[in-house]
Parts: sequence; structure tokens; C-alpha cells
Amino acid sequence: MILDLLKKKNKPSDIIKTKLKQMGGEITYTYSTKTKPAENDKLPNIETKLKNTLKSLGIKELYTHQTKAANYAISGKNIIIATPTASGKTLCYNIPTLNSIIKDSNAKALYLFPTKALAQDQLKELQTLINETNEEITVNTYDGDTPKDKRYYIREKTNIIITNPDMLHAAILPCHDKWVKFISNLQYIVIDELHSYKGTFGSHMANLLARLDRICALYGAHPTYICASATIANPKEHAEALTGKEMLLITENGAPSPEKELIIYNPPYIIKKANIRKSSALEVAELATETISQNISTIIFTTSRKNVETLLKLIKEKLITRGENPKKVTGYRAGYLINERRQIEQKLKNGEITGVVSTNALELGIDIGALEIAILHGYPGSIASTQQQIGRAGRRDTKTTAVIIASATPIDQYLAHNPTHLTSAPSETARINPTNPYIMVKHIKCAIKEKPFIKGEKFANNNITQILEYYALNNIVKKETTGDTTTYKWNGTTYPASEISLRNATDATYTIQQREQTEKIGQNIKTKIIGTVDKHYAHTMLYPNAIYTHMGKNYIVTQLDTEHKKCTVTETTTRQYTETISSSSVTITKEIEKSQNIGWGKSIITTTPFMYITKEINTHKKTGQGKIQTPKEETKTTSAWIILPEEIINRRDGIETADAIKSLLQNIIPLYLMCDTKDIEIHEETEKLTNGRFAIYISDTIPGGIGLAEGTYQSCNKILKSCMELLKTCKCQNGCPLCIGAPEADSTPNMKMQTYKTIKQIIEGK
Repeated sequence: MILDLLKKKNKPSDIIKTKLKQMGGEITYTYSTKTKPAENDKLPNIETKLKNTLKSLGIKELYTHQTKAANYAISGKNIIIATPTASGKTLCYNIPTLNSIIKDSNAKALYLFPTKALAQDQLKELQTLINETNEEITVNTYDGDTPKDKRYYIREKTNIIITNPDMLHAAILPCHDKWVKFISNLQYIVIDELHSYKGTFGSHMANLLARLDRICALYGAHPTYICASATIANPKEHAEALTGKEMLLITENGAPSPEKELIIYNPPYIIKKANIRKSSALEVAELATETISQNISTIIFTTSRKNVETLLKLIKEKLITRGENPKKVTGYRAGYLINERRQIEQKLKNGEITGVVSTNALELGIDIGALEIAILHGYPGSIASTQQQIGRAGRRDTKTTAVIIASATPIDQYLAHNPTHLTSAPSETARINPTNPYIMVKHIKCAIKEKPFIKGEKFANNNITQILEYYALNNIVKKETTGDTTTYKWNGTTYPASEISLRNATDATYTIQQREQTEKIGQNIKTKIIGTVDKHYAHTMLYPNAIYTHMGKNYIVTQLDTEHKKCTVTETTTRQYTETISSSSVTITKEIEKSQNIGWGKSIITTTPFMYITKEINTHKKTGQGKIQTPKEETKTTSAWIILPEEIINRRDGIETADAIKSLLQNIIPLYLMCDTKDIEIHEETEKLTNGRFAIYISDTIPGGIGLAEGTYQSCNKILKSCMELLKTCKCQNGCPLCIGAPEADSTPNMKMQTYKTIKQIIEGK
């Protein structure tokens, strides 16, 4: 019987390996971790009633990190818990919160989650624990779906409110006078999934929490922060940057972990000489169909909504071909109705569904029960996300397997041949820039509206007198002086919070309006708004004759109004798309730090679109071209730079070498910066400040910068060494799209080796 159990335990792993061998590709890496037993500690020093409640639920002791976290939080210390997926972080904040309410029925707590789904999931778990206490403790979600007739009751009667940053920003802080009872009794602020607050969103979040801190102080509240995060390189630093509070870090994980296996699989070649492999989507669908058919609970992660629908369709078709029920698998992504997503989560938890195809929407800690297999359609974009997605399987006591099926992208192919980067390299650093001028000044407006500033008062420890004086000069605020005190008050009736999106650095957007076709002469032209585009991207997407795609339909741009930021489009049946060709230049306006030929600082990127090319969707064949006549776009941001060796400028292949290094950096940098390729722009040109030498600039695409240029500078040598490693492991002869880009017909014969030598010279400071 024991032997049968062992066979059953290992069956999913055996099935996967057998299937992968049949598929004909290459298993480039297999990595296993052994079972880790639990490390327990006694229950923390909590109220007897709560202690008895935990024992009634079978919790007679906690994991070591849970006990430590609870004791610290109960003593009033701000903490950040950074432990792996499924390590029980929820109890780390639920125990201190409930303990404070049992001691004082007026005590309050605010839970912040980045998504509504997580909030709903936590509500269920917390309510179960509350029910066992037999105490009159109330918990409610407060978000955009909360009925207006229930909002007063929630504000006045609820002990624990679960919400999201958007609701705190737009509905709670601007109306804080209605929240006096709740805020004045606030004991704890819980911020879960802290690692998700990075980049622009994280920079907004830091300013939002600074506003919350001012309002708490207004009503005499000094809450304790409890933060929880997946594994990142800088959890303490990141938590302190977000909250402005000193944090105690807890990383020791006492939770048990089952045996885990990671497999990296590279699809087979179709044309080996050209480095062309079989579609990774087809390979993912093939493997997922096998595991789902074998009733192995499977989660498939992919990188976009479109990929979710494509994979779901492929898997369902394959299941039908095998005589299986296609309803065994479902999709999960943003855009599905809330009720649909709740039903999917429940069916996964109950085992009614065997497989789910998801974007990173299920990467966060929503409880969807026990899953045996995680299949990742390509690299998710960061080691932190990879660990989160792999960790979604194996949340119980069974052996679990995760498979990464490499796509044809350069990053995926690099990892397929350098797999230890995933298991031995440290997690990435989460980066934010709370003082980004495009972000901070908007939150200062919100803060003035919420509570007037007194001259000399700081915001998030920043001196903002100059900003306040500017607002006063432009009648945005009213400056009043009484005796020795000068006050800055909001001058108007509008809510500045309504003008800010927490996901964008700027609020400048182009409105896209569709011009509907009319058949009758003289009939009024009808238009309707179908979407918006950030101003930063508009100049390369919206121009006369550009083809704009929205909800699967193609539109052609007929008119562009740059003054009022409006774009008019008409629907078209064309099977074409447009590509924009632009000229760009980078000007460093202030050097912040440099070492030898590498540095970073403030910059201006000037972009001028001058031409578009029309191509067929299916064949990518060029069908036409045209001129673009739109104003140049200037973006103030931050940039890192790498100055190439002096000899490059005089070589015949100098420009080709610079292009090759640029291509490598575009592929490798996202591995180190916890960002997407679209978050950075890379240019090469003659360095203006260094006697005409070639330089490569790596720039934040977000106006004002969010720390990616500084991160590039700090990790530059590691990035360059990884570029060299990619060149060594790429199997092409003299360059291909996976390393230095496709070689031109007259390309230098030894360009791949020449690029390697040049990077080595840069590292050596030549």
C-alpha cells in the first residue's frame, strides 16, 4: 500500500517528463528541492479568547515567523514579512488585528490589497476566524462595488475595512471628515502583496500613504504598519520607501514546503540553421491537454489576455479531439465579469475544474486550492513573478512540478541556456521614485484639499515650500497669514483626486473618438469615444493614416488635434497594420553619478516620428509607406549611459557594434530591473560630452523616471557579463535575432566575436 501511494505521489512528474520527451523538444534544466518540515513556535502573547479560538480551529502553535511577526506587531513595531508563497502570511496580520479588537471593541484596522479579488478572498478567510471568536467583530470590503446605502454603516460600525489603493485615494481620503470615528481609532494598517507596488503604481502608493499619514495625525491616530511581500531583493528598503516608516524585517520561513521540481523545456527546431522553433503556445497546449486529461490539477500562466484566449481555445479543441470534456479547463483574466471570476475561483477550490489558463491575475495570493502542476508559457518578466507563479502549485503536502516552456523571445532563449539564473540569482529589486515630479505634485494638491498646509510643513519628509508658493502664485491655493503662521488652503470646489490615475505618471491623454459612417447627405456626423492613449505613446500610435486596433477591430486615423488632444478614427476592414519610424536623441541635463565610462542622470528624450510603413497582418509584407507630420515629443526622465571604447568610432563596423550591444541590452536588462521591455528605451548616438565617442543610453520611458536608469547603473557590470554569457551560449554563427539581431547581408563576418570583445573592454574601463 505504501508503494502504491508513492507511485501515485510521483505520477504527475512522470507523466510530464514522458510527455515532454514525446513532444521532441529539449529539457534544458531540471531542478529539485526536498521536502522542508515545519518549524513551530508557541502561540504569541494574545488575549485568552483569541488563543482559545485558534486552538478550536486546530491551531495550537504557529510557524516561527508567524509568532515573531505577531509579537512584534502587538508591541507596536512596524514590520515587513517577506516569505515564500503559501507560508501563512495572513495569520501574521489577522492575529494582531483581532487581538486589538478583542481588547478594545472600538479598535479599527485598514487592509489594503492591490485587487478586488484578493480583498474578497481575504474577507472570507477573516470572517471564518471571526465567527469562531463569538465576538461582535465586523469586517467589510469597501470598494467601487459597495452599494451607496451601505457605505454609512460600514464607515460607522466596521472594525476591519478591506479596500484597495484606488478607493483610499478617490473615496476615503478626500472625504475623511466622514471617517473620523474609523480613522481616530485606527490601530493597524495592513499592506499585502507589497512587491506589486513598484514602478509608477508604487511611486503613487508612497505619496498616497503620506497623505493617509497626515490624516491619521489630524485625528490623533498613530497606527502600526504590517506589510507582507513575496521574495524581492529589498523588502525592508522597499517597505520603508513606501510607508515612510522604519521597519523590522522578517524573512525566516517556518512553514513546511513539499518536494518541488522545476523543468525548463525548449520547443524543437523547425529550421535549426535559422534558429526557428515550434510555437511555444502549441507546446503549452499539448502539455496542458495531457495533464488535464489525466485529471492532474493544472494552472497555466501566460503573459497577455490575448494569449489566455488563444491557449484556452487550443486546449479545449484538443480535449474534444481526445473525447474529454472541454469544460474541465477555463480562462481567468482581467476583463471577465466579477461574478464569473468568483465562480471560477470557487470551482478551482472545489476541484470542479481541472485546469485554468491565467494571466498574472492569479499570481497573487488568491486561495484556489491545491494544484499539482504549474505550466509557465514563457518567462513572466521577473524572478519574483516566476517564484510566485511556480508557488501557485504545491500549496498542500504533495509533490509538485512546474514547467517553463520557453518562447522564441531572446530572454526566454537566454534562460533556457542559462537556467541557473532562475534558481541561483537573487530576486530583483523593487524600484519606486516617490519624488517623481509628475507624481508627487499631484498628490500635494490632493493633500492640500484634504488638510491645509502650514508653511514649513513637510510632505513625506520633503520640503515643499517652493511648490506651495508656485500654487499660490497661480491661484491654485489660497495663501493666508495670521501672525507668524502662513497657511496654504485649497482654492476651489473641485476634487484633485478625481484627476489622478494611480497607474500613470501623467494624466495627459488623447481621447480617441470614432466617426460613424452616414449614408444620407447632410446628416449630422456622429462620434463616440472608444478609448484613450497616454500622451507619451500617442505620437507613435496616432497620426493621419495610422491603423489603430481596439477590441479586435481596426480603425484608421482620419484626424489628429494635438491642441485639444483628440483623435478621430473610422472603422476599417483592412487586414493591415502600421509601424512607426522615429528619430530620437538623448540629452543629459544633469549628471548624478558616474564611474569610468558608465553613469546616470536626468535627461530629455526628443522623439520625432517621420515615417510609417504599412504591412499585411498575416505575412508582415510591406504594402506601403507615408510621411508623418506631427510635433516632436520631449520627455523629461532619467537615463543611464555606457560610453563605448574610443576605437569604435573609427572602425568601419563601429555603428554595427553599437547596434549589437543595444540589442543585447534590450534583452538582458529586464532580467535585472523587475521591469518590462517597454519600460525602457535604448538609444545609441555620438556622446556629446566625451569627444565624439559612441554612447548607449538606457532611459526610463516614464516621465520623471521611476528608478530604472539608476538600477541599470548599479547593476551595469552584471548586465554586461550576462550579455557576454548570452553571446557564448547562443548557437548561431555570427548573430541572430536571439542575441545581436539578424545580420545584414554585408554584415562584418566576425561581428558576434567583435561584440563580445567590445563588451569586455567596457567592463575593463577602456
